[in-house]
Amino acid sequence: MLDDFPTRSLAYELGGYRQAREEYDKFYARYGTSTNPKWQAHFLGLQEWLPKMETYLSVTPAQKANPALIQYWRAPYRLMQTPTRSQPFMEYLEKWLYGETSAQAHLNAAGLFSIGVFLITELAPEFEREEVSNSNFEKFKFRHFVRTLVTVLAIASEVDTFCQLDNREALSRVWVTLGGYSEEADNIYKLRYKAMLTQELCRLTSLRPQNLGRRLQVRAESQQTAIAILHHELAAVPWHVA
Repeated sequence: MLDDFPTRSLAYELGGYRQAREEYDKFYARYGTSTNPKWQAHFLGLQEWLPKMETYLSVTPAQKANPALIQYWRAPYRLMQTPTRSQPFMEYLEKWLYGETSAQAHLNAAGLFSIGVFLITELAPEFEREEVSNSNFEKFKFRHFVRTLVTVLAIASEVDTFCQLDNREALSRVWVTLGGYSEEADNIYKLRYKAMLTQELCRLTSLRPQNLGRRLQVRAESQQTAIAILHHELAAVPWHVA
């Protein structure tokens, strides 16, 4: 998204408008003549909302008449195939994170095989049930807990750098802390965010060496408690090395 933010953000929003119009047209074609007041109120609300989107996004008369002229926003796999600066990173995420997580979420054969054991544990012998419950399931939960943290932390890092919000030091500290418990998180940090956050921090330091240094010191001190809590909680989680 941020490789070409003006163009991609508009494409993203236009794709949302197309889907909203198609949803409206689909339901109106089936229920538009209904005398049910709930349907009529629903359509009335959409009829007031859609023109606001058209004005905000500068939707052309041709696009209003035929929303199919607007391209859908690309799904992650198609975005990965777009040649931009972030393409190698997208390919890494697809290979090592998204592929497995998507398979489990959509229950294709590979995904079902990997999580199905947790659903049929009661059918296994007792010693195997204990192994699944006490070891494998804890590892599974921790892996996806970390992936949730990584996703939030990655978004925060991207937005902070793009918008220059000056939270680089704090983000780096959280990355390093999390990376100490998860090799997956450490790999992602070193692949993209270590350099990104370090370069931006150096840029800020060179621009405002006196005030920034003191501000970062105060901010770091105020964040020590939060970082210590995160460190304590991660250390208490069983199987915390993913």
